[in-house]
Parts: sequence; C-alpha cells; structure tokens
Amino acid sequence: MRAKYKRVLLKISGEALAGTNGFGLDEHTIAHISENIKKIVDMGVQVSIVVGGGNIWRGYYYVGNLVYSLKSNLIASK
Repeated sequence: MRAKYKRVLLKISGEALAGTNGFGLDEHTIAHISENIKKIVDMGVQVSIVVGGGNIWRGYYYVGNLVYSLKSNLIASK
C-alpha cells in the first residue's frame, strides 16, 4: 500500500490512552496505538505525535491536594 502523505501530525488525547478505564494510562490501548503507528512508519511516512494530558490534571489529586476542574483546565492549557 502506498501512503498518500509523506508526513503526518497525529494528536492523541490523554483520554484515548486511558482506554476503557476512563482514567490513567491503559497498557493494552497504548500497545495497540503504537502498533498502528509503526505500520504507518514502516510505509515510509514521517510521523509527529502530540499527546494531550488535560485528563491527567482534571479532577485528580496533585501533590496531595485536590485540584478542581477550573484550576486544572487552566494548568493543562498552558
């Protein structure tokens, strides 16, 4: 199969990396995504990856203190 593009930018949300867990990082989901990225690279496509992390901040404990959604969204967007 021949690739349509030589270079692509792939943005993966942090939520996608959580898989069905809905939080954190899911090892099997990450492995599946990585395998698919490798297939693209093996086709000769240059792949840049941006990984989101907003869900890591939102509503979770940070250094022992609860970080509320509004404040965490501001942190994640900077």
